[in-house]
Amino acid sequence: MCDQFIGALKAARAFAATASRDLGLEVFPYSVFHVFFEQYLTPVRDAAYMVGLPCLAVTGAAWAFTGSLWASAILLLMLASLLLQLGGAMYLAGIQVNAVSLVNLAMALGIAVEFNAHILHSFCVTPGPRPYRARAALVKMGASVTSGITLTKFVGVVVLAFAKTQIFEVYYFRLYLALVVLGAAHGLVLLPVVLSRFGPPSWSEGKGGGGSTGGGGGGGRGRRGGSGGAPSWREAELESGRGLGGAGASGGAKAQDEAGTALPALAAAGVAAAAVALEEREQHGGAAGAGARAGSGGSFAGGSFSGDELEGMEMADSVLGGDRAGGGD
Repeated sequence: MCDQFIGALKAARAFAATASRDLGLEVFPYSVFHVFFEQYLTPVRDAAYMVGLPCLAVTGAAWAFTGSLWASAILLLMLASLLLQLGGAMYLAGIQVNAVSLVNLAMALGIAVEFNAHILHSFCVTPGPRPYRARAALVKMGASVTSGITLTKFVGVVVLAFAKTQIFEVYYFRLYLALVVLGAAHGLVLLPVVLSRFGPPSWSEGKGGGGSTGGGGGGGRGRRGGSGGAPSWREAELESGRGLGGAGASGGAKAQDEAGTALPALAAAGVAAAAVALEEREQHGGAAGAGARAGSGGSFAGGSFSGDELEGMEMADSVLGGDRAGGGD
């Protein structure tokens, strides 16, 4: 029946064009059915406009924001594959190509970008080899794409299955259900596989400038200047380890400095305590003589001191002697 109406519309317009040429007047056909069936006259051209222009716009926007034509081409490939599979789903679901379905396909392109752009962006900002970056992007953004995009849209689409109007049940529920399923399959399954094999380079590797990192003095890091790029992900980890090692070495040096400052203070306190003990012995007459120091070992001649006192004085004098020797060196 639809083909008959379309044929009648084409025949009426051809007759009007012939009459206008023969009579020199503008003749046009009109029917209440022409308004509806006019959309079926040029489905291929309308589809090219409604689908092709949004694809180019999405690719240009992705190129502008990512700065990578490689990544934009992969996104365009995912959208083209999704549109091709949506066309097959439309055929199986009995959805005709008309004004309503073309508008829904144009909207489906914008929704399909959400399934792929987040994974692609995470892949581009992650350093390392392609398989590692694809896995890291899927681990980082997979849950967000599943819960924030796939499940929310699926719940919203399922409601349309109970609509009483055929246009909502056919052109919206069936088409958008296929979009959610196929979009999730592309973003979570197909795109990571493609990126692990043919993904673009990381931003940290692609935006690195030239010049020697080691400066005029050369050094071990100067070899990076020839490559003209930022250090790789493994070199970054090694640099991180060197930084931690340097921090540990500086902490050890700081501890040694603090110990070197504290030891003379402790030695001075020990000498003062020994002097006080000596004076008390002399005052109480417990000592046979004033006691003089003999040598640098810190021992005292004469006087009777306890073993703990003598040991403390010897340790203090030995510390002071070692500190003086260190200062002389």
